[in-house]
Amino acid sequence: MEFEGKLYKGHKSGKCWDAFKAQHEGAVIVGEKEARKANAMAESLRTDKHAGPILFSPTAVYEHEVTWTIPWINGTRRRCAGRIDMLDAYAEILADL
Repeated sequence: MEFEGKLYKGHKSGKCWDAFKAQHEGAVIVGEKEARKANAMAESLRTDKHAGPILFSPTAVYEHEVTWTIPWINGTRRRCAGRIDMLDAYAEILADL
């Protein structure tokens, strides 16, 4: 799973920052320090002998939306929703980081 956002190589303030944000509206934007830290964390998980095969399975689905209902007050039902970080239905694995 590779980062699909935008890397900003300056200070997050001023006209250049405002222009970059406007140009990439809706994208995830990270600074160089954030990118280095995130890449180090991802590499640590990827190379871990236990976490790596689970989190980076070829059949894994990331950021999976789920909805469900639960019994609620007076016999009504409450609608709920959430997002699962990683789901591998074939291996019957769910991971939430």
